[in-house]
Amino acid sequence: HWQTGGFDSFEAINAHHNLAIFLSSFHGTRADDAIFHMRACLYLLELVAGPTYPELSTQYMKLGQMYQEVGKVSDAYRCMLMGLQKAQHNTD
Repeated sequence: HWQTGGFDSFEAINAHHNLAIFLSSFHGTRADDAIFHMRACLYLLELVAGPTYPELSTQYMKLGQMYQEVGKVSDAYRCMLMGLQKAQHNTD
């Protein structure tokens, strides 16, 4: 469950997510930074909320899209597969 005041709080996860989305809007010029922050978001989200948290599948798909936009097809493919695997555990 969410901890408050630490590096693994919801605010830190949300900040990494928002920064990743913002940096990805620079049409590839900040792709490495965007990917870094989306990976940090995913790491913290899985650490804090657990490996079956429903939002994980969506975030893995977003990361896959970021990789795809810069031509990193194998990384994109791995993220899309991970997103599908996470979605299988989602009961929603």
